[in-house]
Amino acid sequence: MLIICDFLLAKPDLPDNYKEATWLKLKEAVCAIHHKTSIQYSLEELYKAVENMCSHKMAATLYSQLKAECEQHVKSNLVQFTGYPFQFLGHHSMDSVLYLGKLKQCWEGHCRQMIMIRSIFLYLDRTYVLQNTSILSLWDMGLHLFRSHIMVNPIVQRRTVDGLLQMIEKERHGEAVDRSLLKSLLRMLADIQMYEDAFESKFLEATDVLYSQEGNRYMQETDVPKYLAHVDKRLKEEMDRLIHYLDQSTRYKSGA
Repeated sequence: MLIICDFLLAKPDLPDNYKEATWLKLKEAVCAIHHKTSIQYSLEELYKAVENMCSHKMAATLYSQLKAECEQHVKSNLVQFTGYPFQFLGHHSMDSVLYLGKLKQCWEGHCRQMIMIRSIFLYLDRTYVLQNTSILSLWDMGLHLFRSHIMVNPIVQRRTVDGLLQMIEKERHGEAVDRSLLKSLLRMLADIQMYEDAFESKFLEATDVLYSQEGNRYMQETDVPKYLAHVDKRLKEEMDRLIHYLDQSTRYKSGA
């Protein structure tokens, strides 16, 4: 009876090349997701492959291989933003908006890809990752890779923040801007924990300069009632920005 129980509990032996062959199959699926092509295996088959690798103590290797594959893909996206031919020419150019639109497209594509990848590697995420607090979840790993290999780059960070500030300044001067673009990229900065250090401090500084200069000018050119009406109008505009695209943390630092 004991022999029978041991037989039932024992895991079947795997082919000698199982690890390599299974990873190759999974890698093909990840590459298909990254390059937006069809996956030739069913999701059930891929999920089961991940489960089998984890059950046979291959989870650590699988995590490392997946991270390396995702990292390589994220790195390949950097050149389109550092070598981008557009020049930032202040208010007289739409180039910065096109640049930000391309970044938004890349970011949202990256998020969709990580969601699909996680659905395949869900067993890995819910077992090996949860048991090892020193490593990131697959979603957080994706955020970390995008931050480390794209947004921390000084050229990308400067162009992005300058472009966002330009759009907000244009809106403050009465021009129509793409608020969905602002919302998406500011949320991206918050998700990868760069909102405060990379954007918010420069935004608050630009806000102080603008309204200090504007306040001094209005005090000299108009009477008190008109000045107070203008201040009230500006406060409502800034509150509207907080509602539509700024992170709520900015509210308490801006005094809005």
